[in-house]
Amino acid sequence: MKVVFAATQEQKETISSLLDDFYSSILPSYFQDDDIYTFCELNILKTPSFEDWPNSASDALNVIAALQVMKTLLELRNIDSHNPHLESIFYKNKKILESHDISFPFTYSQYTRQKGLSHSLSIFTPAYNDFLI
Repeated sequence: MKVVFAATQEQKETISSLLDDFYSSILPSYFQDDDIYTFCELNILKTPSFEDWPNSASDALNVIAALQVMKTLLELRNIDSHNPHLESIFYKNKKILESHDISFPFTYSQYTRQKGLSHSLSIFTPAYNDFLI
């Protein structure tokens, strides 16, 4: 008999929060708003909709770790295209996400060249203040 611990609600909320961070802080630095809308429609970087996902606490922790590593890597902004170590980290974590049914169809080369996009004008980034003018 094997005992498996179920993922907690806090772990699920952490995964959701990390995925929201991708849409609000990472993707606007590399893609236009129209592209990000398309990603939303295609359920890219979205969790599966079935109730018992992730299957175990171990799965949830793997997803959280993979998302945190990808987020840290992509926040570097100037990723070296000739760095095989970073590329292997990228693809290892991409594989982890996809093995847990989170679509991540991007390639390392899409992030190695800075797009020069200013995400300060993106509708996906949070407002800098809450005051209405």
